[in-house]
Amino acid sequence: MTINNTYLGYSTNADLRIKASSGGVGSSAVKYLFDSKLIDFALSFCWDSLRLRYYPKFVANFDDYSVCGSIYQDFDLIGFCRNSFKTFKANTRVLIFTLPCQTMAIRKLAKQYQLTVYIMGLVCSSQQSFSATKYLLKLLKVNAKDVDFIRYRGNGWPSGVQITLKDQDNVFVPNNSSLWSKIFHSRLFVPRRCLFCQCVLNEQSDIALADPWMLVSPAEDNIGKTLFMAYTECGVQLVQSLMSDKAIVAREIAPESFLIAQKKTVNRKLAIRKFFVHWRMVTMIIENKAYHTLITSFRYLFRCHCYLISMFELYLMRKAK
Repeated sequence: MTINNTYLGYSTNADLRIKASSGGVGSSAVKYLFDSKLIDFALSFCWDSLRLRYYPKFVANFDDYSVCGSIYQDFDLIGFCRNSFKTFKANTRVLIFTLPCQTMAIRKLAKQYQLTVYIMGLVCSSQQSFSATKYLLKLLKVNAKDVDFIRYRGNGWPSGVQITLKDQDNVFVPNNSSLWSKIFHSRLFVPRRCLFCQCVLNEQSDIALADPWMLVSPAEDNIGKTLFMAYTECGVQLVQSLMSDKAIVAREIAPESFLIAQKKTVNRKLAIRKFFVHWRMVTMIIENKAYHTLITSFRYLFRCHCYLISMFELYLMRKAK
């Protein structure tokens, strides 16, 4: 019998479900593995209010784990894991959330240091440098010194960037059709490796987690559901355990649904690969320091840039068909 390893579900823990980016299945897996004593450490991310940055940290129990949703700040996770793994004893059991470009490297490091690793992969369209956040604050006319906390996802779905100021005022910018989405898709703040990366679905992870775009609408469910796929036997067993333990509610769906939800990103990356020379010419302009400074100095020019880059990407995708 063929096992259908594609699911749509959500955490039965209401707090975890609403705090997570979409559905809380990943957070529920962390809690279940800690509660069942199946892991010794899990990767978490802590907030530094002075630098307005998140930083990775391995925690030894779920009480210290931070459910912070997606983090749109680039950092060297592979380097952090390399340094951390050196301090772990052989056979230590670790859960890590990774982007597609990080998964294989972290698996190799775990094998090198004889660790058992559970990898919860995140489906990725691109990461953002911290400059994207600084530019958002600039356009919002928010002084960085007045910011106490930033949360990029969570507290509903698809939610948005939530900025808490030191005077306790809140600023909210939606994730879709907003100033933040323009910044996100402008490609101005994307790390160089992301511009040409062909990874999307994180097939090397045990379980890959994604937003259920095209499958669930925010009008239908604004709390959140997780679209996820188990790629390994370890991942399948974990999903079955989560369901048996009633840590999550999930139903099997057609495997092609996973690709449908990421269709736009997949098509864009395929078009970039097919027309690499065209994309390389455009990225040379985007990466030019003078161009970047000019575009980000005037809001009108930034809007023009966003329109042109979206039209160019659309042109490549249509031409690639």
